[in-house]
Amino acid sequence: MNLQEDMPQISDERRKQRWRRRKVLIVDEVSMLGLDTLYQVDQKLRNLRGFWDQDFGGMPVVIFTGDFLQFGPIQQKGLLTDMEQITEEHVRNRPNDGKVQRQAATDG
Repeated sequence: MNLQEDMPQISDERRKQRWRRRKVLIVDEVSMLGLDTLYQVDQKLRNLRGFWDQDFGGMPVVIFTGDFLQFGPIQQKGLLTDMEQITEEHVRNRPNDGKVQRQAATDG
């Protein structure tokens, strides 16, 4: 049984209209949110809302909530990671990517 097959399909234009009407995005359990996932959310909202030059597609209010010091994300850098240690390559590559693992091995 495929749950998506049972759900009614929504056109891309209708989906975009729904997200353009939204005024608030609430992200709970933020400690488990990885930088890669946050980047993907940002890119998706830019596409859906049609504002490529604005963070989160110009969403007026973005609220991050939860215990910031609870469990960290799996296989990603967390939001509280020291930003000086993160390069653009870290954000684009998943930690299970061979390049990142090789770089970590050569750094130590």
